Amino acid sequence: MVRQLKLVILAMFLGTLSLMAGSWGSTWSSSFQRTHKIVIHVDSKDAATQKIVLKNVTNLVKSYGEDHIKVEVVAYGPGLSLLIEGKANADTVRAMAQKDYIRFSACNNTIQKITNETGTAPDLIDGVVVVPSGAARIVDLEEDGYIYLKP
Repeated sequence: MVRQLKLVILAMFLGTLSLMAGSWGSTWSSSFQRTHKIVIHVDSKDAATQKIVLKNVTNLVKSYGEDHIKVEVVAYGPGLSLLIEGKANADTVRAMAQKDYIRFSACNNTIQKITNETGTAPDLIDGVVVVPSGAARIVDLEEDGYIYLKP
């Protein structure tokens, strides 16, 4: 009798573990089936930091897949240099900006400040989108469910 009771308890325990493992597996796999929305904030002109931003984008796309991700890199202040033609990472930004699931947004407030100070608007890389305010764009994206990332 005691042995049968132990067997029943063991069977129930194993059954519970099996159900838990199944739910963990479905949760894990579903995270790769939904669309992950990430906004990456760039406000530094430091080349190493900007390179990390681009590596973050690459790694996120690699992790979740092109069909399951939307990434927007928002640059303002000194970080706008990431999106200016002729800078160190211009070729990488240009190639990434051609992808449907990656967007680069440049702050118009910063563009206007540069234009007022230098008399010339910065030459943005093809594919970069100008938004009225970089900070407001980040807020809007977070309100739309984007996850905030700052390297």
